[in-house]
Amino acid sequence: MRIEIRTRELKNGNRTIYLDYYDKGKRWYEYPKLYLVPDSAPHAKELNKNAMDKAVAIRAKRLLGETPEEDGNPLKEADKILVSTWMDEYAKAMHANTGLSPDYLKHFDTLIRMVNDYLAHIKRPRLTMDCIDRDFYRGFLHYMTDVYECRTSDGGTRRLAKSTMHLFQLKMNTMLNQAARDGVIKCNPYHLLSRDERIKKPTDQRDFLTREELHRLMEVETRSTTTKMAFLFSCFTGLRYSDLKQLKWGNIERSQSGMVIRIEAMKKTEKPVTVPLGTNAMAWMPERGDKTLDDFVFDIGTCGGCNAVLKKMAKRAGINKRVSFHTGRHSFATLTLAATNDIATVSRLLGHTSVATTQIYAEVLMEDKIAAVNKLNGIF
Repeated sequence: MRIEIRTRELKNGNRTIYLDYYDKGKRWYEYPKLYLVPDSAPHAKELNKNAMDKAVAIRAKRLLGETPEEDGNPLKEADKILVSTWMDEYAKAMHANTGLSPDYLKHFDTLIRMVNDYLAHIKRPRLTMDCIDRDFYRGFLHYMTDVYECRTSDGGTRRLAKSTMHLFQLKMNTMLNQAARDGVIKCNPYHLLSRDERIKKPTDQRDFLTREELHRLMEVETRSTTTKMAFLFSCFTGLRYSDLKQLKWGNIERSQSGMVIRIEAMKKTEKPVTVPLGTNAMAWMPERGDKTLDDFVFDIGTCGGCNAVLKKMAKRAGINKRVSFHTGRHSFATLTLAATNDIATVSRLLGHTSVATTQIYAEVLMEDKIAAVNKLNGIF
């Protein structure tokens, strides 16, 4: 493990001292509440030397394996703040950030409710931030894995999917990393957990629709015709929800070889992409009418709302898969790769920054081929 002593300037002119940890590709920080004052301040030289000496001593302890909660330096009572109060302030700051999407904010709101439920579960609703330690984080992950249940659309409850739990773990780390940067806690206790205690990212299943399932979905009746059209358009172009949401009529052009979509920078990768518009894709485009080049092609709602519609459509079509908007992109990738066997071209169509990402779809297809071959075992 590498530990460096660094400083960061504060609004009041002081510099906060913090420890920068780096180990096996992971980086985290510890803020021991030590500060450097400007050189013009009274006794600045002596104060800054004492602060830096303390930081060096803490770094030495960490290198010897002593963790923050073991160093016998509790927060003063005046510095303590309720976990629920701090999260409320954090949520307000998040919602004030106009650059964050509604879905992103919704996930954080759900996480905060979950943490409050956990505090009620352990009968410690007035727990303070200085008690956020390894045991707290370990207990929260156990609660999320084995106790917590979310509501379903039919009024029932179910346990969280592994991928959802991993997502909430990432959000929890974002929140606690900010608490560490603010000096409210000494470090994010996630980094004190062993690998076995953490929720591992599940293997990406990448569900996709087969040609037959896609035809069945086309026949399904729904009141949300715009969502249906946008999803099927995604199945024939590979565009993500975020790119379809921002797709304007000005992005659709006529080239020498036919109609194409030109996107200067995809939302996720900031990479330009050009996608030919085949007859299947154009069949699911809405009528342009009097729309201008700056008008959006699809007037769709939130990603969560669209996914709820698609889930109902899949059920009506008898499709036993977790269908979401991103399934359209996976379907385009696998069907196009199966038809062309040209991974480089499919990678360019998807706007991937690396062919290695596209290779995942080739592995999915290979699994299907192996499963098909294995079915012969019962015949001979």
